[in-house]
Amino acid sequence: MTFTHLLIVLPLFVLDVAAIVDVLRRDLPGGTKYGWVVVDLCLPYVGALAWFVYGRRSKAVRASA
Repeated sequence: MTFTHLLIVLPLFVLDVAAIVDVLRRDLPGGTKYGWVVVDLCLPYVGALAWFVYGRRSKAVRASA
């Protein structure tokens, strides 16, 4: 593994771990919580980006409605 490869892969791995930890720490219904974890594990980088773009704000949108 080259240093350049490490510079690309490591931040993406940290993003995935951060997304999974953030999902598990939130007060979401069980099915929703584990659904997001499955999405992140099946689509590693896309799932993490989707969580940070769409998943985190879904509770705030529901609370304000």
